[in-house]
Amino acid sequence: MPLLLNKNLRITVLTIFIGVILSTTTGFSQNAYDTPTLNRAILKHFPGQELSDLQTQDPTKFNQIKYYFTNSFTVKRNDCDNCVVDYDEFFNYDLFNIVDVESTRKESANHTFLFKDGKYEITLYSYTAVVAAMNGLLPSEVLKLKVNRPFPEWIDTGNAQTDYANYKISVERWIRDFPDEYRVLTSTGNVLKVPVDEFLSFPANKKNAVLTNATGYIIID
Repeated sequence: MPLLLNKNLRITVLTIFIGVILSTTTGFSQNAYDTPTLNRAILKHFPGQELSDLQTQDPTKFNQIKYYFTNSFTVKRNDCDNCVVDYDEFFNYDLFNIVDVESTRKESANHTFLFKDGKYEITLYSYTAVVAAMNGLLPSEVLKLKVNRPFPEWIDTGNAQTDYANYKISVERWIRDFPDEYRVLTSTGNVLKVPVDEFLSFPANKKNAVLTNATGYIIID
């Protein structure tokens, strides 16, 4: 025989159920502190796709970035004793970016200062402590963390104009991300450099010879 609940008891049970759901949802909510893809400071230096690639392909670098931007310091509200820090507001609206104040970090002592007209009190951990936490990585090296990826290849879709536009964008992005590697790549003189107009005029077998060149190739303007 089914158990029947009176009206008041049903309301009480429903209220408890809703409260549990809301508290669970709140407990799992994401914010700019624990989710780098929601952190404007991080995204300024690591675009979304780049950050996602780091997370899946090189978790160590991803965690170093996350630590540096969110855990190499502490923050508390200075203007309100009973207020907690809203990290979405702190990072995304009040625009705190650790890179902007890195030069004030002390070598072996913590450094405390006020931010946003005294709204926040921020304490930077010492340089020594931060380097140790990042397994020897220096703060100045954080922005150089990239996913290692090969030099872009030409992809032939049958539309020469679009193909070159896409290739050029990929090459410029690679050079921006790996300037040192690009200098090494081009300094040897072994890389085949072919003007795009010349390349596009080649017959299929000669194009293939360029694209399979053993020492690499760069198609240029």
